[in-house]
Amino acid sequence: MNIVEDFRAAWIFEAAHHDLDLLPTVLARAITQVLPVDAAGISFFGKEQRVPLGASAAEAVAAERWQFTLGEGPCFTAYDTDQLVIADEATLRRRWPALHDLLREHSPFRSIVVLPLGHGARLSGALDLYSTRPHPDAGLDLQSAQTVAALAHHALTYLWSASDLDPGSALDLGSAVEVEPGQVASSTARASRFVDPVHPRAWLNSATVRARQEVWIAVGICNVVLHLDTSDAFALLRAHAYTQDKTLEEAAADVVSGRTPVQSLTGTDDS
Repeated sequence: MNIVEDFRAAWIFEAAHHDLDLLPTVLARAITQVLPVDAAGISFFGKEQRVPLGASAAEAVAAERWQFTLGEGPCFTAYDTDQLVIADEATLRRRWPALHDLLREHSPFRSIVVLPLGHGARLSGALDLYSTRPHPDAGLDLQSAQTVAALAHHALTYLWSASDLDPGSALDLGSAVEVEPGQVASSTARASRFVDPVHPRAWLNSATVRARQEVWIAVGICNVVLHLDTSDAFALLRAHAYTQDKTLEEAAADVVSGRTPVQSLTGTDDS
């Protein structure tokens, strides 16, 4: 079989054996079955934010969160430049030293290959391929990886465009977007048509996306209470998260719940 047929078969298998997973997660799992990588993560970019849609493993979800916490990394670079990024361990240490240290401390991953998804399209983002080896390209055929990335992006955008959900507003998680739980079940028959029926609204109702929405609530609190613009609020939250050795989502949850008084972020807490 060629890479297209291999990926289709892996998709069918994953959909049949993990029938409660949402489509992006099914695709991420399938990607790890056909490419020599240890984990995969799919994310799309909206206004000033990166939205995690699915990952093949919990470790990949955590690695994605560290990139978002820092606001930099190979995923952001691949999206901004619309170029493939190959970040071996030496490159991570040199270009993104904070991310390198966090990955070493909190994950098994030592290198990342990132492929942009649909740059300039209404729905665009990146595919992160994680490796526990210091050199990710060992045995990885980049043409096959690009083919798989294109197929995954096509599947997601096909479903999205077929829905009544406007991608532009859905990815603007800074606004009050109400998402409804969608159907999450997949069947072998449905997957065999290479189109999963999962409604995209369900993707935005996942735990990772809900956690990301809480970041925007925390940003809003900083806007109002500390009179900061969005960029400065992000920078303040990221700095606090980094010093506390937390992800941005964890730091935001502390602010929203009141466990961390928002004034304490600037050292002006009078309590």
